[in-house]
Amino acid sequence: MNRSPLKLAFEHVSRPFRVPVKTARGTAAARETIVVSMRDEAGRVGRGEIAPWGGFGCETLDAAEAALRALAEHAGKPESLADAVPARLPCTRHALAAAAFFLDNPAEFAAPEPTPAAVCRLIPRDAADAPETLAEKIRRAHAEGFRAFKIKIGLAALADEVALCDALLRLAAESFPDARLRFDANGAWRDDALDALAPLAAFPQLEFVEQPLAPAPENDAAVLALPRERAAKIALDESLREPWTLPDDAPVVAVVKPLLVGDFPRLRAWLRRENAAPRFVLSSVFETDVGRSVLRALCARAADNPRALAAGVGTLAFFRENPPRH
Repeated sequence: MNRSPLKLAFEHVSRPFRVPVKTARGTAAARETIVVSMRDEAGRVGRGEIAPWGGFGCETLDAAEAALRALAEHAGKPESLADAVPARLPCTRHALAAAAFFLDNPAEFAAPEPTPAAVCRLIPRDAADAPETLAEKIRRAHAEGFRAFKIKIGLAALADEVALCDALLRLAAESFPDARLRFDANGAWRDDALDALAPLAAFPQLEFVEQPLAPAPENDAAVLALPRERAAKIALDESLREPWTLPDDAPVVAVVKPLLVGDFPRLRAWLRRENAAPRFVLSSVFETDVGRSVLRALCARAADNPRALAAGVGTLAFFRENPPRH
């Protein structure tokens, strides 16, 4: 059997958080991913990361590793590796396609981190945090140059969470009116939440409420059917694995987690579209430095696109100081 000159390697990486990350879907103490590398006969190396995230319709790491082992004898070009992986393994397909791309485009792998002004900072939250406590965390990040801030909601009853959002928006209007707040519910509620959240749209400091309803065809249809002035302050995330399937005139923001998108070349093309497509946010899934290199390259690619909002990649501070091995 002829062996391919392409060498494929992978490594499981575990990265603990400084403090557990809490969302409406549960609490995570560490981030488990797989770093993939491919080396060609010329000695060039390309890397990607397999970073599935619960609740997003992704494969398990065990399934990803099994697929990688099945490719050990794969003969062909680097870009064909992703096509050899089933579509039900989108994170694996992404990692292989990204690695093949960076094999040929190493300079893009070295793109710099975007400036704080171009990044949305995730504000850590405990369910018991008062609005003033969260506002102080926002104030400190604002002093570092950040202007967009994301707060997880859906940790308590709908009425309590709406009251928290209202209070935070009022505090922001008083103390840092140039700030823009994003509230991420991680699909915590039913469609009656849309009416409860609607009054928040009156605040210019609200950029959007992210994924207020669980990902489901009927819920997505309800969001897209809302009047434009309300839906324009709603974003889809868990519902959106292929952002190019959204109608060009969809009155929502597309939160795109690149490491969960299986078709990396098509994603890169979609990010360059400047007109007739929804606004978008490139978003982190708490990846290692390899995954962040992918995000940095895509942020640089989309930097001059008027559809792009501040990227949701302000997650570095959540990890302990133990750089992963590659």
